[in-house]
Amino acid sequence: MPILLLATYRASTQFNTHPLSHATTTQIMLNDFTPKQARRLIQERLGTDQLPSVLEQRLGLRDRQGRESAVNPLFLEESLQMMLSLNVVAVDQSKYGDGRLRIDEARLSQMHVSDTIYTLLLSRLDQLPAAERGLLQVASVIGREFDLATLVAISPGLSRETAVELLQALMEADLVQQLSAGLLPNYLFQHNLIHQVVYQSLTYARRQALHANIAEHIIRQAGTCCPRSIRCWLTILARQISIGRV
Repeated sequence: MPILLLATYRASTQFNTHPLSHATTTQIMLNDFTPKQARRLIQERLGTDQLPSVLEQRLGLRDRQGRESAVNPLFLEESLQMMLSLNVVAVDQSKYGDGRLRIDEARLSQMHVSDTIYTLLLSRLDQLPAAERGLLQVASVIGREFDLATLVAISPGLSRETAVELLQALMEADLVQQLSAGLLPNYLFQHNLIHQVVYQSLTYARRQALHANIAEHIIRQAGTCCPRSIRCWLTILARQISIGRV
């Protein structure tokens, strides 16, 4: 039976692309958005692609001299999300279903939009409520993919119900997504870069302490699992010890 496998990766000197050079594989390079592609995304999000030049400049569609420029898709998405969350940009829906774009020029002039993805994501993290930010930071130490049970187990004083509520808010903010529900819900950071930024926002000592807590939790869990599950837990344990040097 034919199988189609799709995979994404970030090009680097450590990544071996030789297996992808066979005739049965096709590589598709994802480049920055052209201004036309960027405006298509804006049209989908805001209902219009007719934006003032100053707003286009803040979103990366124009350079400092006002010339059109290619823009990183993640940067554009996160910039839009930040402006919407701060009510700098809003769409007033009419009873006919169409929307009118409203821009708070005073807030826009005072708003600092970072010119790099890393600092932009860090700014979004700083604007989160303390409880949501703290939960996200703990989750980042578990990994880009994390489960609710481990998150609650290594977070003293955090109930399962509170964790679910905080995760729901983080999903609404497009920072994480739920992979599976049921008794053992799993979650995933929306982007690998978001995971990296959140993880690096923790102090080294805090990361070390959390890695140690996760390792202890895994050891306790492994003692009650079947041999196949134990092998899986040991793999995760090795990763925590390797990264955290616990």
